[in-house]
Amino acid sequence: MLYYGNKKMATIGQYLIFPVVWILSKIFLCEVVFHGEEHFRDMAGKPAILIANHISLYDSFLLRLSSHWKRLHVYFMGVTKFNIPQMQWLWNIGIIPIVYKLFGVFTVIPGKGLDKNLMVPKAILSRGDAVFIFPEGSINTSGTLMPFKKGAAVLAISTGVPIIPIGFRVINKSTRRSIIISIGEPITFSSDSDSDVVSRQLEVRIGELVTVEQYYDSTSKY
Repeated sequence: MLYYGNKKMATIGQYLIFPVVWILSKIFLCEVVFHGEEHFRDMAGKPAILIANHISLYDSFLLRLSSHWKRLHVYFMGVTKFNIPQMQWLWNIGIIPIVYKLFGVFTVIPGKGLDKNLMVPKAILSRGDAVFIFPEGSINTSGTLMPFKKGAAVLAISTGVPIIPIGFRVINKSTRRSIIISIGEPITFSSDSDSDVVSRQLEVRIGELVTVEQYYDSTSKY
């Protein structure tokens, strides 16, 4: 079933989860650093497609630490089948579906086809909200990007909505462990663009955000 939580519920969930994520990030990550947060600020109230590499289960929660995230209405694309047995068990007993509804997650159904699976994100974008997609399709801790699936590219081409690329990067130092979240400038593609070409371009852009050297001045830290 394709569904997503209503806007009011997703907003409530955002405010409830912020202190929890902030405390856990301090305990386990030590530091979360944002670069390019102005792109979140500028997209408030506008439709957008956010994409990122997927390094952990907590990627989407860390984004909620951004000072501009509360002004956004973002719905995440989720799955119903998991490679991790524990996650599949949580889905089967109904825990993950509850979390999905609370935090505004819409699901895709394997084998249903790209056109049908994009119906819900298109509806979300048409009402002026944003969607978030992990183009790799699953968590990847290898340090290199997996080939991107083309759903985000097709969605951007067919709707004309800009894509905001985001790169997650882990930096381990002797005294701290940091997560660097780099938000790139919005990218718009014309309706006659080739989805395979666009998908590769997005892959390159995310790779640049993940590997670029960032400096700790003029950053937002949590």
